[in-house]
Amino acid sequence: RKKWLSRAVRLTIDGGQLSVESQEGNARPKFCVLPRQSVIDAHHDLQFVWVADMIDDEANQLKNLFSVLTPEDCYIIQTTTHKTKIEWMKALALATSQSLRSQENSSSWSTLEDLQKWLSSRQVDYDFQKHELYKGAHYSGHWHLGMPHNRGVMKWGNGDTYNGEFMHGKISGSGMMLWLSDERLRCYTGSWQDGVMEGFGEMMFTDHSVYTGWWHMGLRHGHGTIQKRETSSLYIGAWKEDTRNGYGLFDNIEKHYMGMWREERPEGPGILTTNEGTIRMGIFGNGEELSVDDDTEELVNHDEKWATLFECCTSMLEKMASVCHSSSKIEYEDDAPAEPGLGLG
Repeated sequence: RKKWLSRAVRLTIDGGQLSVESQEGNARPKFCVLPRQSVIDAHHDLQFVWVADMIDDEANQLKNLFSVLTPEDCYIIQTTTHKTKIEWMKALALATSQSLRSQENSSSWSTLEDLQKWLSSRQVDYDFQKHELYKGAHYSGHWHLGMPHNRGVMKWGNGDTYNGEFMHGKISGSGMMLWLSDERLRCYTGSWQDGVMEGFGEMMFTDHSVYTGWWHMGLRHGHGTIQKRETSSLYIGAWKEDTRNGYGLFDNIEKHYMGMWREERPEGPGILTTNEGTIRMGIFGNGEELSVDDDTEELVNHDEKWATLFECCTSMLEKMASVCHSSSKIEYEDDAPAEPGLGLG
């Protein structure tokens, strides 16, 4: 390799720590770190050090390369010989085992695969100092090769707390997030993917309103229900990119509406009823009623178009109520996924 690709370093294991330090001079180094810009002259507690073999794209071992991983740093180490690589990987394994007070007998490791399996996972607490996502946070839980993996608890300095599953260093799986610093969000329980809400979940907002339904890329998207305590209102229906879009039912102490929505407003065919007994069917737009006929009874009995609309609304309402109260899975007719916005057919 060209000299500018690597940097000579000295590895030292002492007192439960691994030191990675620059090596100056003309003597041939035993170790080099790749790339040259890697952070060195650092000391790492062996409880937070993982060792992994390096493989190429075809899953073949790279003879003189191995990686040293910590929660916030990664070193690719190049050795002069394969023998030196094996010796140091085993030395780090033994020192890490002793640091963790493990009862594992290191002499039982007969292959690199056994060694890597033992080193890959553990459960320790760690305070992040400079991590892009978790700076200032305290993590307690499971790790895999220097990354939070499986179940754990992440608590930030501002009080925000996540309790749930991680995958390869990111919040993914099932978990609960509690926000103490956000002006709008309070508590979410449900599915996550790569650090954002994805799938089915329930969110409580700071105004005590509660949304239960589907999420995509951190936004309400799909079928969902929101109940607002302050206005005593309920919406069941379709969402798109965090707004009510598609077919939905709205209900509060004064009126009831079922029909089409667009960007948080009734828009399209719908039915509006009030507590005074007024029933109106018509085309709604921009939050206002258009082409409304108050003689609903006549429309329902004699106008086939409005009768069909009424039947369709009732059918869709029953279907959506069943969907939105399902806790984990939606079953669709003909095995077809539902669109975010439902038409009236």
